[in-house]
Amino acid sequence: MRGLALPAVMLAEVWRTSPLVSFLLLPGLLSIPRSLWEQATLEGATVFFTVRRLALPWIRPLLLTVGMLLLGWALGAFDSILMLTSGGPGTETLTPALYSFQKAYKANNWHTGAASAWCIVILVVLAGAVYLMLARREDRE
Repeated sequence: MRGLALPAVMLAEVWRTSPLVSFLLLPGLLSIPRSLWEQATLEGATVFFTVRRLALPWIRPLLLTVGMLLLGWALGAFDSILMLTSGGPGTETLTPALYSFQKAYKANNWHTGAASAWCIVILVVLAGAVYLMLARREDRE
């Protein structure tokens, strides 16, 4: 079936990275004082409201850091996609890192492979600059 390769690879990546994300976010959630949770419960706040207005603002810097980590990981996604689909069918699951690999090693076009690898580096640096800008804004608030 056409169109299912990308969701399947995405599901495999989520399955692979969710333990790390939960390992990183759980201490942040546990750092929220119990009195704040109890106060929200006593005021009759719903679970959605409590998570949105209490938990998310409390762990926002941590979420930003984990998001940056996952973005860098996604841009460099290579091994699992190579093993699962090799970028196919067609180019449906072709990531930037896999494109760079295919151009450099399989097509023996080292110039294109190296140029695309530098594009990945530039994207990661730009994402890091956005991260630093958002982190500085968090410090000011």
